[in-house]
Amino acid sequence: PTAVGIAAAALRFRGLSTGLPQARPPIRISARTVTMLFVSLAGILLYAASSANYINHPATIAGGGGKVTSANYSTHGSVSQTGIGSASSANYINSSDYAYTVWPQGAPETVLTTASGPNNPAASFEDAGAQDVEMLQVRLTANTVENINVTQLVITHSGTGDPATMVTSADLYVDGGNLGVYDDGIDTFIDQGAYAAGAYTFTGFSQPVNAGATQYWLVVYDFHALAIGYFTAGLNTAGGVTATGAVSGDPAVVAGAFPIAGGAKGVDVTEDYPISLLTGWNLIALPVDPVTPYLAEDLAQLIITQGGACTQIMRWNPGWLVHPVPSGTNNFAIELGKGYFVRCTAPSTLTITGYPVSNVTIGLNAGWTLVGVPFGSYLAEDLAQEINTDTGAGNCTQVMRWNPGWLVHPVPSGTNNFAIERHRGYFVKTTAGGTVVVP
Repeated sequence: PTAVGIAAAALRFRGLSTGLPQARPPIRISARTVTMLFVSLAGILLYAASSANYINHPATIAGGGGKVTSANYSTHGSVSQTGIGSASSANYINSSDYAYTVWPQGAPETVLTTASGPNNPAASFEDAGAQDVEMLQVRLTANTVENINVTQLVITHSGTGDPATMVTSADLYVDGGNLGVYDDGIDTFIDQGAYAAGAYTFTGFSQPVNAGATQYWLVVYDFHALAIGYFTAGLNTAGGVTATGAVSGDPAVVAGAFPIAGGAKGVDVTEDYPISLLTGWNLIALPVDPVTPYLAEDLAQLIITQGGACTQIMRWNPGWLVHPVPSGTNNFAIELGKGYFVRCTAPSTLTITGYPVSNVTIGLNAGWTLVGVPFGSYLAEDLAQEINTDTGAGNCTQVMRWNPGWLVHPVPSGTNNFAIERHRGYFVKTTAGGTVVVP
């Protein structure tokens, strides 16, 4: 027989008989555990120095049609001794507990497939100091060869914010509920990352992913009280995952489409939003959360200082409440999620500086409510259906805008299905009062 270099060999063992005392799953024996390997015309032959405890069992070699002549195994299934044997001892395999088929080089690899999780967090805006902010959900699936141990994950940062000074901790969890939302009750902590050179490295752990199973992992940040900017967490390459076969110890092949990134998180960022005001009545809403909260007189004076001419501001609650400018009469708060009529005697542009928002709570009356939606790209029918999915608010039957003059969208329909703009107010009519969170 001709010797074959150990580095060229990849052996895989599989149980032959379900009637053996202890059935064993497929395992890979690393080439370094084999001292000598020989080849005959019949295929690969593995010889063992010891002949104790041999049992007569044909062990067909995949792709070769030969036999394992003699093999001595430890109780853990790895080869403990090898040596030169005789072809006349074919059909013998050493095992008091297990019988195995030897699979030659080319057997299936251990593969871990990664992908974006089904509930990967979307882009949103967060306050400075926000805690437990979900940044990224990753799906990890092991193929059926063997269990896989993941021992390192490298998450790359992108965006204008500086994690070195603005993120107080980055934690990695098994997302027990696969919700993409951190839940202390069901999510399992894996590791806390260390930040350097634009990436968080999670290491020093060994998290098993069972053969044929899928896990969902969640990266969660805590932001510093002075944090500001945009932050995105991503798994950029297969090299960002280190994993090995739990039995074989061989490196797992990491597959998937890269990069995998969560939505950008804007932390304490501000936006200047311009609103065009016409002569006469304008139905407006706050498009951002103002850096400085406004009362009705504050808003009127902002219009005036920016070159406009405001004489009245009105709100509906239900019924009209009028604030004459300038005065302290009916000096109500200007709030997110509500609409206001502003009367001007000249056209101008009002610029409001504030924090972008990604959701808003709206209180609805039975009948008409004047609302604003400071984000998204809804149509009138979309807004109505958002309201209708909330069982506490009754059914929305109409959405109405002023431009100037009224345009009515009946629900449900495609009639006058106008766009809902961040800076405009809209009347919605519902059959009952309640509270809805949009989106």
